[in-house]
Amino acid sequence: MVTFIIVGNFTPAGLGRVKNVTECILEMKTQLNGVGGEITNLYYTLGHYDFVAFAETPDEKAMLKAMMEIAHLGFAKTETLLAIPAKDVAEMTTTRTHP
Repeated sequence: MVTFIIVGNFTPAGLGRVKNVTECILEMKTQLNGVGGEITNLYYTLGHYDFVAFAETPDEKAMLKAMMEIAHLGFAKTETLLAIPAKDVAEMTTTRTHP
């Protein structure tokens, strides 16, 4: 599974169509489940973004498909980041060969 971080803001139009933000997040979970993924952690935040979600999908194409559906629904504007575990980066940098 590939890990992603999704940051987002609820849109006024999206919140107008549902009763509360929980329904918006449930729809996001439904879209991710539909591509074989899941939200592993979710936080509502203060500041620039309304929420931060940690999600996993089988690959980048699956995440793209889910996020396109979420964008089409219009309840949130999101930014999706690929998250690479620190241990993987550490392994890459310690196995470098120097000329």
